[in-house]
Amino acid sequence: MKQTKSVKSAGIKQTSKPKEVKPKFDTDAFVFKIDISKIEEWLQRMLDDLDDPDVEYPTLDEQYWLGRWIADIDFYRKNNIPYTYVSAKESAVIGLYTKPKKSAKRK
Repeated sequence: MKQTKSVKSAGIKQTSKPKEVKPKFDTDAFVFKIDISKIEEWLQRMLDDLDDPDVEYPTLDEQYWLGRWIADIDFYRKNNIPYTYVSAKESAVIGLYTKPKKSAKRK
């Protein structure tokens, strides 16, 4: 009959800590202060692109914000409102925000 050796641990229990889950960035709640002139420039570019048959058709997000700003821009002009707040998602669609590239960190 074979004898097996028993290995005793040093009495230290190793347990892994649960990883902290980072909450997802809420693209609708985070806002940026934007000059209306930037919105007007984007709006004009989009309207010009719609007249050009060679330009790719706008995405659903672009269509949504285009319709929204076509309806709202007159209010800002009539009341001389110089800026507005836009969500992070809207800012990305309009092209005012570009997602930063992740840098490769070496340890």
